[in-house]
Amino acid sequence: MEQTTVIAIGKLATLAGVPVETLRTWERRYGVPAATRLPSGHRRYALSQAEQLRLCKRLIDAGHRPGEVLGLPLAELRQVLHEEASGATAGTLHPAQIVDAGTRQRVEEWVELARSLDAEGLGNAMNGDWQRYGAVAFADMLAGPFLRALGEAWAAGTITVGEEHAASERLREVCASQWRPLAAGNTDGPWVVLASLSGELHQLGLQLAAATLALSGARLVYCGADTPTAEIANIAKRKAALAVVLSVSRYGDRTATRGALVALRALLPERCTLIVGGDGAPADLEGVKRITSYSDLAAWLTAHRRDG
Repeated sequence: MEQTTVIAIGKLATLAGVPVETLRTWERRYGVPAATRLPSGHRRYALSQAEQLRLCKRLIDAGHRPGEVLGLPLAELRQVLHEEASGATAGTLHPAQIVDAGTRQRVEEWVELARSLDAEGLGNAMNGDWQRYGAVAFADMLAGPFLRALGEAWAAGTITVGEEHAASERLREVCASQWRPLAAGNTDGPWVVLASLSGELHQLGLQLAAATLALSGARLVYCGADTPTAEIANIAKRKAALAVVLSVSRYGDRTATRGALVALRALLPERCTLIVGGDGAPADLEGVKRITSYSDLAAWLTAHRRDG
């Protein structure tokens, strides 16, 4: 199998949101999920199959037969979901625009938990939704809209700074608790460096990017906020990193950000892709790839691993 990171079927069932008994039936009838055997004889499954199975389940729940969707590549599964969500031809809907039934309501429920300072309830809700949707959809459909809703509520005076900070910190804790164990098990994936530029203190977007990349099999060096440009480049060189991923918020100095990105691009090896995301990320810098959704980030890494 492409990935050596393997898990037991119980863990795969939890990540995919599919009962163990159903996975065993699918494996027996359709060969999905595919297993490998340890020297002990125990069956193990590539962690990378969790996202694929989760999307298969969504399509099966929507009326597709298992034989139609099981075994389809991840990109094709996403395309089918995009088409059905839009009710139009392929490619008319951006992945970040897909909203499951109840997602908007779920974001509103998170905001209410934040407003009531129910940290435990908010953490439980986030962890549960992470398991239900998977890392990428969680980031695009729930976490991103939630952060925007928090900002709008703060601007409208319906939520306090303290409530907003407490909710953001809980989201950071949930993200870190999910992606760090995944990243630790990625022993053969490409290295990716995650950071924010000097003066940039916001890193929730970076946490969500880390979760997306960890689930996609990358090995991560997470530098976090306020990292000097030269140090980012140094780490990327030491790890022979496939990419440097930066989160740029709307609050930074746009001119300074552009200058720092140009300088960083010049310091990085040509083979190292410089990726930026976030509301403050420029879209027109030569040699800098701007990504607007976490599903696009996952697709980029998947395509590179397949083609490379």
